[in-house]
Amino acid sequence: MAVQKTDESEKMVEIKLPRYRDDDANADVVVYVNERSWQIKRGELVRVPECVAEVLRNQERALDRAANYKNSVKLG
Repeated sequence: MAVQKTDESEKMVEIKLPRYRDDDANADVVVYVNERSWQIKRGELVRVPECVAEVLRNQERALDRAANYKNSVKLG
């Protein structure tokens, strides 16, 4: 991720959300932070504020935990 500052208050980062084989999963992702919103297109490099990237990282961690739990329940 490349990091740049666009102004004094907000650090910007470059992100690229993966595309999936299932067309339904390729929809744009909308992120809301403090009454602001960003629509992020999958498969393209985009610049977003660090807070948006943090929300997406937290989402990924939560999805991983949910998948791990689901797999442990199936096995147990």
